[in-house]
Amino acid sequence: MRGPYRQVQGENDDISYWPDHNSALDGNLDVDSKSPRRPSNYYTEGWRFGAINCAISASIAFLINIIATIWASTLKDQQDGVMRQGDCDSIHKVNSGLHLLINLLGTILLSSSNYCMQCLSAPTRREIDLAHRNAKWLDIGVPSVRNLRFISRKRACLWFALGLSSLPLHLFYNSVVFASISSNDYYAFSVSQSFVDNAECQNCSYAFYHKDDREAVENSSTTRYELQSAFQHAKLFERLLETLHAKARNGTLDRLEPSACINAYAQMIQNSRSNVLLVASNDEFPPSSNHTYFSGTDAYYYTTFTAEDAQSVDYAADAYYWMCRDTYLYTDPCPNCYSGKSRNPCASVIDYVRKEPRNWTVGGYPVEYCLSDKAPPVCKLQFSLGIAILVIVLNFCKALIILYTVFGVEDDPLMTMGDAVASFLENPDSTTRNMCLLTMKQAKTYNWCRPALSQEWDPTVHRWKDATSKTRRTTTFAMYVLALILVGILLGMGVSALVDGRSLPDLVRLGYGVVDPRAVISWNITSITSNIIMANLPQPILSFLYFSFNGLFTCMLLSVEWNKFGHERKGLRVSHAPRGAQRSTYFLQLPYRFALPLMLLSGVLHWLVSQSIFLVAIDLYSDDGLPNLLATEPGGWLTCGYSPIAIISVLILGIFMVLAGFALGYLKYKPGIPLAGSCSAAISAACHSIEWDGVEGRKIAISKLQWGVVGTGLDGIGHCAFSSKEVKQPETGVFYAGTISSGQGGQRRD
Repeated sequence: MRGPYRQVQGENDDISYWPDHNSALDGNLDVDSKSPRRPSNYYTEGWRFGAINCAISASIAFLINIIATIWASTLKDQQDGVMRQGDCDSIHKVNSGLHLLINLLGTILLSSSNYCMQCLSAPTRREIDLAHRNAKWLDIGVPSVRNLRFISRKRACLWFALGLSSLPLHLFYNSVVFASISSNDYYAFSVSQSFVDNAECQNCSYAFYHKDDREAVENSSTTRYELQSAFQHAKLFERLLETLHAKARNGTLDRLEPSACINAYAQMIQNSRSNVLLVASNDEFPPSSNHTYFSGTDAYYYTTFTAEDAQSVDYAADAYYWMCRDTYLYTDPCPNCYSGKSRNPCASVIDYVRKEPRNWTVGGYPVEYCLSDKAPPVCKLQFSLGIAILVIVLNFCKALIILYTVFGVEDDPLMTMGDAVASFLENPDSTTRNMCLLTMKQAKTYNWCRPALSQEWDPTVHRWKDATSKTRRTTTFAMYVLALILVGILLGMGVSALVDGRSLPDLVRLGYGVVDPRAVISWNITSITSNIIMANLPQPILSFLYFSFNGLFTCMLLSVEWNKFGHERKGLRVSHAPRGAQRSTYFLQLPYRFALPLMLLSGVLHWLVSQSIFLVAIDLYSDDGLPNLLATEPGGWLTCGYSPIAIISVLILGIFMVLAGFALGYLKYKPGIPLAGSCSAAISAACHSIEWDGVEGRKIAISKLQWGVVGTGLDGIGHCAFSSKEVKQPETGVFYAGTISSGQGGQRRD
């Protein structure tokens, strides 16, 4: 046994006189027993006050969600789920704004859950004492999964309930509202100036203008069905030509110069324009009686745009091929073209057409100007009542769980490192007595409940990362790196799937969350639920990464606070009402200068992810402005789209966060105090000062403290602890109380 200690202060020579604490370990005294009367500040101070704020935040989010749902339901028109219909630019802005609000509310709910889950997993003093008696240690001041084995079943169940409620909430929240856009079929006719100038549409009522219709009628083998189809086709052109002629005469068509016309119609999704007349002077055309398409009329050629073609990635880039077919680049051999095609898609060639708009021809005929029929705006902001109800229920459950945590959990856990130090100073833990140099690493490695021996001071300089367990930091960074690798792979697949426009400027032009047929996921799944899950699957994954990253930063910054006690005198930072020199806590253990930016980065990442992969709903319309019920997907189609530039932004921000985490992890702590991390045993071992100070533990806990050498025993073995009096820095080569027994007796060096 070690010889007796020589005290620096106080009158007690016996260092094993804590009957109350020993009784607690024996089960005779409830350290966590509560006063029959709760103090007046029971709910306005400490962790409960923070949890009440979380409950208020979750309740406000619940009210916003339920009010928005009622409001959206009253706005719906005759078409189920349509909140608003109008100009596509304004719909896109409103949709982006609503998703910003959704991600803001989602971040608030996520942060509130994280706070309360940390409160629920925090151990009480009784739970710590019971664990220490069995040579187990618990986490203090950080989010902890390992603590769940030791805390009460009620708190563990509440912890799991909060965590599980976050999964479906973030999986569906972003799809409560989504925008659908329209795409119109249209016809383009090459006509002479006479078509516009003539008071009547010359020969427009003649049934068989188009050469295919004429050949079908003249062919004696034509079936009745084919003949009927020919008549219907002819009637269609009759209607189109007469309608366009009438609009051209009354001035309701927009006149566009060739360059403006090219820009207006070079769109894979055409939602602002419809049928168009491509007009040139009469001398550019043969006589009206001498051409093969619409004999006897001033319409010489026609072509079509089929909106449904945008559903296929391969066809989308060629959807407006009619604009390029006369360009020499269009027919040039192209050995490296997409999908083995022998030519470039029109989307790759259109820039060459734009450079010389005056030389633009369609069907061999020049275009001096266009007369364009403007389509009415039919973009829609859609609302899913079923998903909104699900979100409201989950939000309500989350708020209810948080409220029950505040009012139903009567345990008083040690939320912060300051709480733990104050508790161990007031009621010293006999299981860690004479282990003042115990470190987190030693507590994990050895059976520290054996009799303690002296230990030489180790001045090793530790880094921030050393305060975290290897499992925590490896798991966190491995998940982040794997997620970034997956994002990089998906980005590569997405960009390679683009048939054109793969340069960075082209990707920037695609925009954030903007629907482009070239950037859609081609699959045969049309169920809205399946597409919603696909679009939002990254959200709960990101939430889980946020929890892990938050825990990692909390561990490192807790040790920064701990390390300062080895070099300066300061009050403890506690979660309850501060007394004496004590200070109020941060957002639990994470300082605001880290907590708030981390919340902001999380919110931005959630929004960027929502813009990276998203629900795509396209409504298909015929040239007459009515829903196209003859398409493969009648009325429209549903899938998921992606934004390469948004994915790149996610990748950049994710890499920045990983690098920032690595960089902070390699910052150094000043030597001068053992690295305890969040380990309850190491924190407890540093708090045996009462026999040296001669001051009551409660008085020490509310004073300004510093950790260091507080005295030397008669055998020359020093002792370190938190003290309200002057302390010295431990010296290299000097032995102090506190190592782990090797089982052989005597002293050893670590």
